[in-house]
Amino acid sequence: MGLGGWLTPCIGYGVMGGVFPASCCQGIRALNAASNTTEDRRAQCNCDKEGAAKIPGLDYDRVNTLPGICGSNCPYKLTHDLDCSNPQIPSPQTPPNTLPGICGSNCPYKLTDDLDCSK
Repeated sequence: MGLGGWLTPCIGYGVMGGVFPASCCQGIRALNAASNTTEDRRAQCNCDKEGAAKIPGLDYDRVNTLPGICGSNCPYKLTHDLDCSNPQIPSPQTPPNTLPGICGSNCPYKLTDDLDCSK
């Protein structure tokens, strides 16, 4: 299935909000599973950006909530001016402790197997 087919079920939510079909999350997870390298991620980024630009009324803030809602990970925030050639777009295999620096955020802890989140 092509990129458009995987994400088509998400368009209604991206424009109008409300409830989205389970097939939207299935598409997001399938797309991320198919993007195994940095080159794949850059291609995915370009397709996402170009496809989004063709959808009148698309709410980018709402679209950027989908990976979290679907329990998936997207290493970039979709915007109309996203630079997909950025060498910092990591592949899905990027170690998790490197993501805060790559994404320009500050994480106060390191992810470890014995991390105590109650503190």
